[in-house]
Amino acid sequence: MAILIIGAQNIRGKGLFTKNALGVCHTNTYSLNTPGLSWDEGEWMYCLDKKLFKEYSNAISKKGMALQRRHFRADVSHLLAGEISVNILNGEESDWIEPNDYSDRGEDAVKADAICRFLLPFNSEYYFSIEETERVLREPEIWERVLNLASALEEKGCIEDEELDAYLPEPRKNWPPSPRAKKED
Repeated sequence: MAILIIGAQNIRGKGLFTKNALGVCHTNTYSLNTPGLSWDEGEWMYCLDKKLFKEYSNAISKKGMALQRRHFRADVSHLLAGEISVNILNGEESDWIEPNDYSDRGEDAVKADAICRFLLPFNSEYYFSIEETERVLREPEIWERVLNLASALEEKGCIEDEELDAYLPEPRKNWPPSPRAKKED
């Protein structure tokens, strides 16, 4: 992943470009490459070929599919984290983040919505992801890391993959949880 502020001159890395009010993030959103999920140019929206996705899902072990869903949820959290961070900075809650334009396949909330609607099993996935991502971002240690990264971006203009780890927290076991796992706690 490479992150830079708007106005920086270059970006390197792998993945898709995503934009938000504070900058540009070049991310690997591999969930959008899941067999069966695609952008329909005629409909101007993400669609799911249910037969193809079912074949894909059936080819994966139950444990493998659980891990796959955790990756889907992580993609959703990182897609929503930018807007949630802006809301936190502005002293606002993030309980309602809607895509501005469902026909804009590059919009982070559109991508997150498609992943939740088509690739994850629970109806509450999208809003649960917003709630869980905001909860973690508001933790003092995590928020300090966000602010440190923002300061580094203002200073350097671009953070390369090898530099990014210094700004990231240690991975959390079993995060992000599913809505069902959270209810069982």
